[in-house]
Amino acid sequence: MSSDHVNVDFSDDVLHALERAGWSEDRRVAVGLWIDQLERDGNRSFALARDFLERFGGLVLTAPPRPQRAFNPGQALLDPVRAAIGEHDRISDWQGEHRLTLFPVGYAFDGLYMLLIAPDETFYAGSDSQFVLVGRGTPECLRMLLFAPHKLEVIADDWET
Repeated sequence: MSSDHVNVDFSDDVLHALERAGWSEDRRVAVGLWIDQLERDGNRSFALARDFLERFGGLVLTAPPRPQRAFNPGQALLDPVRAAIGEHDRISDWQGEHRLTLFPVGYAFDGLYMLLIAPDETFYAGSDSQFVLVGRGTPECLRMLLFAPHKLEVIADDWET
């Protein structure tokens, strides 16, 4: 998945939920201020992160009621500055520990995790105690944020003994 544009080939249920949140396929928002603030904070953006934020930045995704899900994903706020300003040290630690390049794109799971994208369009989320894989590609990530069809893949857990 090495492109400068995120995959927007969504299933009908994800598409419907995105449209309810205000998204459309031609939606684009200005991201220059977000990028500037986060880069001044020490983060380095890349084309795929900018494209994701242009298409989805500012959206609030609320998981609809659904009995068949692995957990309640709650709400995601796709605002990278609110999620990550002043958090570069934590992002840098995750990058070093997991040998990844990451850029913040928002909050996930009711604000308990910071949502991050890698240049290969893999999404991760980090909290004070965990680092998890959210999805490989934008469609899978948004499906997880909205519907939680399976448990998150835990990459690191500080609570494990």
